[in-house]
Amino acid sequence: MKKLLTILLCMGMTLMFTSCATVMEGTSETIAVDSNVKGAKVYIDNSFVGETPFVGTITKGKETKTIKVTKSGYEDSISVINPSVNPVAIYNASSFYFAPFSTTTDYVSGSMWKYDPAAFYVDLTKISE
Repeated sequence: MKKLLTILLCMGMTLMFTSCATVMEGTSETIAVDSNVKGAKVYIDNSFVGETPFVGTITKGKETKTIKVTKSGYEDSISVINPSVNPVAIYNASSFYFAPFSTTTDYVSGSMWKYDPAAFYVDLTKISE
């Protein structure tokens, strides 16, 4: 009986600390940036991440991300992506018993948030001489 109680307690604790968005969707998100000018430099939050066409990952969180695309002879393009609540995280809130634990985990891990859009096409304008 004591062994069964221990197993049930462990299973209950596991369920209590489960966080759907963290487990199902992870703590990072794929982002794609392309432009009419191939080889343009891509910066996310002022850090160089690659050149167009670019596909990479960003860490999820509640912070706004700034995407800058530059190429010599062209005007810079700056885009902002804002986080929104991940629908999977809302599922956690519907669970009366587990919501306080799982929602907290999703919030701390950043999985509670989702960036939209996750793909950008930038039309760089040539600087007139």
